[in-house]
Amino acid sequence: MSNQSTYWDSVAEKKEFTHPFNFANFEIIAPKKANILDYGCGYGRIMNELYTAGYQHLVGLDFSTQLIARGQRLFPYIGKLV
Repeated sequence: MSNQSTYWDSVAEKKEFTHPFNFANFEIIAPKKANILDYGCGYGRIMNELYTAGYQHLVGLDFSTQLIARGQRLFPYIGKLV
């Protein structure tokens, strides 16, 4: 795990995640008031999409402290990134 943390911390400021998020399918099963946990959230890109769509109860977890720090800078209004 420490090798993974070291790697992700080293690329945290330049890595861009681009895989698509199927929001239409997600919205069918998760109401806006749902508690959402994004495990492996990176810098919170998908959490930002959810927040923008009206989801408010969001928690993002990632083992890269640098990715979390980036997310907190980019999206300070999102629930919790830890």
